[in-house]
Amino acid sequence: MQQVPDVDLRSIPDNRLNHWRLHARSKWRGRATHIEPNMMVIIRDDNVPPNKWLLGRITETHPGRDGIVRVVTVKTANSDKVKRPVAKLCLLPIEENTTKGT
Repeated sequence: MQQVPDVDLRSIPDNRLNHWRLHARSKWRGRATHIEPNMMVIIRDDNVPPNKWLLGRITETHPGRDGIVRVVTVKTANSDKVKRPVAKLCLLPIEENTTKGT
């Protein structure tokens, strides 16, 4: 069996308390994704394998005091409406077809 050689870590000091300062935090640094009703999403569920995640359509958005949408109401095929955090959704890049007859 072939393996990738291990990285030599002997030159790294044992005390790396300052190591965290070198990493830029990416959370909340970027602009929020624009979320609006009628967008198609996949609802992530930690207790279910990804091939069983539900498909749904956003029916309502619930912005916070700062105007950023963090919670939405989603309609799925087997439920009426459920509220889910945006962090548990995967937005699908589907554009509505506005032209007819083409």
